Amino acid sequence: MDAAEDDMRAEPSGAVLTVRETLAMPAFAQARVVAGHAGLERPVRRVHIVDLPGAAYEWGTRDVLLLTAGVGLAEDLDRQAALVPDLVGRGVAGMVLSVGYIFDNAPQVMRAAADELGFPLVTTPPGVRFIELTEAIWQELVNRRDAAMLTGDFLEQVLISTSDAVELTERAHQLRFRLDRGHAVICLRTGDGAAGPLEQAVTRWLRSVDRWAISVWRGDVLVVVLESADDDQALLDAAALADAVEAAARADAVEDATGRLVVGVGNVEPPDRVDVGDRIRHSYEQAREALLIAGALPASERVVAFRDLGLLHWLWHLPPEARAGNRYLERVQALAAYDREHRTDLLASLDAYLDHGGSLAETAAVLYVHRNTLLARIHRVAEVLAIDLAAPSERLNLAVALKAYRLHGR
Repeated sequence: MDAAEDDMRAEPSGAVLTVRETLAMPAFAQARVVAGHAGLERPVRRVHIVDLPGAAYEWGTRDVLLLTAGVGLAEDLDRQAALVPDLVGRGVAGMVLSVGYIFDNAPQVMRAAADELGFPLVTTPPGVRFIELTEAIWQELVNRRDAAMLTGDFLEQVLISTSDAVELTERAHQLRFRLDRGHAVICLRTGDGAAGPLEQAVTRWLRSVDRWAISVWRGDVLVVVLESADDDQALLDAAALADAVEAAARADAVEDATGRLVVGVGNVEPPDRVDVGDRIRHSYEQAREALLIAGALPASERVVAFRDLGLLHWLWHLPPEARAGNRYLERVQALAAYDREHRTDLLASLDAYLDHGGSLAETAAVLYVHRNTLLARIHRVAEVLAIDLAAPSERLNLAVALKAYRLHGR
């Protein structure tokens, strides 16, 4: 584990409800969803009651469930019309409106907006007390947070190689971790604006599979430990997770904030080969390496398995002294400097050209440029570097040097 990892600690993931799960609680037995059914998977992390004259219904932080009787809304039609769009913009999870006091039912303008925006609008009859709803929500959130803390502590123990094997085994049994099964580690990372949707999508997907799993944040990486039969299943699971995350981002209209989703997948070691701590630790280190390599290479697949890294694994661990003085790496550096000085994009064009085996047609399609434009760029690369790109050995050495440059930033 490197120095950067030493600064990271596991933080719990999954200590959250969805609106659907909230409404399934006994305290909400008399609640009725009147609009916004499409948003029932919105996350709920806290609850707030707004029930004072002149109350600021627009109050709230992201993922809050708002409870209100609608005091101050009945006479203000403009506010009714603007309320739901405003709450959606603030990331509020949904609204529970107690009817029979101010309103006999949720106003039509609010229901229409809730349906259009996928914002859960729920009504409860007069006999339902908000204090009982809030207590039920907070209790469940606390229970989930406690469980998430246990999983976070477990993973932290696993990743610290000095952990006592007996204590680790006991903690595994507490979490119903099956020691006789294989486990894969999958690491996911996306843009800063999509950490919430990433966690929510992963949590939903993990609950949908009938296998033991945990998810924990380490730094900006969401680490998933999932029961898995072999490497093939782990790769399929990682692809399914990536699909779920991207679908959630599209549904929440945050795709512009997600950045590039990258997923690294570690190997699944047979449970009888090494102890549980070593198995998960090795898989985590592999998954993290695959994630970092995928993030450094712009043309990589969104899901990268450690077993498929091949040459990239060697290049990743190549020390500076081994890279120093390599004339092909120096040529790549010279081309990067040329791009900066002349505001050209020759390095990216060369990278794509070599990745596609020197095919002008395929490379032009990937870069969205005309074939003749690409041909001119490749000729210019050959001139700047004084190199024969038709020679297979030159192309091979340049391709490897380009990967080393991408991985190590120089």
